[in-house]
Amino acid sequence: MAKKKGTQQRAEQPKRPSTCFTERQGQYLAYLYLYRKLHRQSPAESEIAEYFCVSPPSVHQMIITLAENGLITREPGVPRSVRVTVPRDEIPPLDDDEEDVAVAPNQVAAGPAL
Repeated sequence: MAKKKGTQQRAEQPKRPSTCFTERQGQYLAYLYLYRKLHRQSPAESEIAEYFCVSPPSVHQMIITLAENGLITREPGVPRSVRVTVPRDEIPPLDDDEEDVAVAPNQVAAGPAL
């Protein structure tokens, strides 16, 4: 069949598949996104470690994993250069359950007034 002049057929663009990541990776993405939104810079790995109560090497490994999976971008050797590449509507909410968030040893937990 001959096509009419000036008529273009558009191929329907396939939908982009939903981003796949673990629940823990989703929590890191949520933290990175919210921290950057609030502070206008990315968190230091030590701040991430303190929030999640994990060791700095654990955070560093997670950052590498997120970058390898294309979920974030970063510039190696450049502090606070992490940027989340996942669309906002695909980032899960950051869990802030009291049971999940531990208090760092040098902080005082807020409790009910006595």
